[in-house]
Amino acid sequence: MHKLRGIGPLGPEPPLAVFFQFWKRMRFIGGPTLVISTQWIRREMLFAIVLLFCGTPLRAGGIAGSVPEYEVKAAMLYNFALFIEWSNSASLPANTPFLVGVLGEDPFGSVLENTFHGKTVRGREIQVRRFAGLDGLQSCDILFVSQSERKRMSEIISALGREHVLTIGDMKDFTALGGVIGFKTEDKEIRFEINLDSAQRAGLKISYKLLRLALPRAQAALRQQ
Repeated sequence: MHKLRGIGPLGPEPPLAVFFQFWKRMRFIGGPTLVISTQWIRREMLFAIVLLFCGTPLRAGGIAGSVPEYEVKAAMLYNFALFIEWSNSASLPANTPFLVGVLGEDPFGSVLENTFHGKTVRGREIQVRRFAGLDGLQSCDILFVSQSERKRMSEIISALGREHVLTIGDMKDFTALGGVIGFKTEDKEIRFEINLDSAQRAGLKISYKLLRLALPRAQAALRQQ
């Protein structure tokens, strides 16, 4: 059975909290007619999906009911995009694709294309591109940096500069090396940490809800704000 677990500033958040948030937002007009913002519903349901994946056991040694690691990470990549704002997005042409790049050895295979098929981010069609070198990285909205690129992380961060690129990776100490979101595995569950300084440098505004799910580093920064 999958575990739903959210981490809030004051500790674990019950998964039913999402339901109670729905209840608080409900209002009746002229009797039994229920009016709820469909945009709000979509956002809250997607947040519930992030909660789900943060507590999903990984497949290891044939564990029943588990999910392959990079299927979980691909789904989380998509949901991250829906809870982050790019400060340059308003200036982009409407038909500009939302580009997800993978730098280095690709651990996803066809999983990214399968996960993103038919989906959009704020009306922009998602495209996936693989990179072997640093040229063209600045065109990405999301860049997954493979573990194979650890030795040149400083070079990658320098090449991106203040470009509006959400860097994500699962190498050790990814956020300490300048990445924005780093995956970590704890007790066979995928979690993540956020480097707010790197996010701000890239012109990214991260939703409070996503920050609440992050590991303690981002939560400590939240308490100081």
